[in-house]
Amino acid sequence: MKNKVPLFLVFFCGVVFLIQGFVPHYYSQALLLETNKWIRIVSGFALFLGIYSLTYHNVIRIRKRGAQWPFSIITLAALYFTAAVGFAASMSPEATGVQDPNFLFQKIFDNIQLPLEATMFSLLAFYIASAAARAFTARNVEATLLLITAVIVMLSKVTIGAWLSPVADWILNGPNLAARRAILIGVGLGGASTSLKIMLGIERGYLGMR
Repeated sequence: MKNKVPLFLVFFCGVVFLIQGFVPHYYSQALLLETNKWIRIVSGFALFLGIYSLTYHNVIRIRKRGAQWPFSIITLAALYFTAAVGFAASMSPEATGVQDPNFLFQKIFDNIQLPLEATMFSLLAFYIASAAARAFTARNVEATLLLITAVIVMLSKVTIGAWLSPVADWILNGPNLAARRAILIGVGLGGASTSLKIMLGIERGYLGMR
C-alpha cells in the first residue's frame, strides 16, 4: 500500500497537469495557481528537511572526528549565522534598532560569497582552457573543422578579426543553431520519456526503489 498510493498520486497528478497544459479554461488556470501555492508550502518543508539532514550528518562527522571534520564546523557556523542574519534583516528597523538591517547580510555577501565565486570561476577558466586545448587538437577531420570554426568565431569578436563577422554570424545562425535545436529536441524527447516512465511506475527511484 505504501508504494501503490504514491504511484497512483504521481500518475493522477501527471495526467491532470498534462491535460491542464492544453486546456485554457478559467478553472484549469485556477487549478495551476492553487497547485503552485501548495508546491511552495511543500518546498518549505523540503527546505527544513534539507537543513535537518545537513545538520545531522555534519554533527555526526564532528563527533566522530571524521574526514575533514573542521569543515563541518565551518559549514554549520556559516549556515546558522547567515540564517540568523537573514531573520534579523526581515525584522522592522524599530524592532532591531538598525536603520539598514540588510547591512550585515550585504557585508557577508560582498566579503565571503563574491570572493568564493570569483575563486571558483577563476579556477574554472583554467579547466576550460585545458579542455579546449585537448578538444581543438587537429587529430582528424572533425577535430580540424572544430578548430577552424572556433578560431573564426573567436577572431570575429575582436577588432583584428572584424572582417570575419559575416562568416561567424553564418556559423552561429546556421550550423550552430541547427545543432542546438537538435540537442533541444533530444532533451525534450528525453524529458517526455522520463516523465512517462515515472507516471507509469517504470521509474521508481523517488520511492527509494530500483
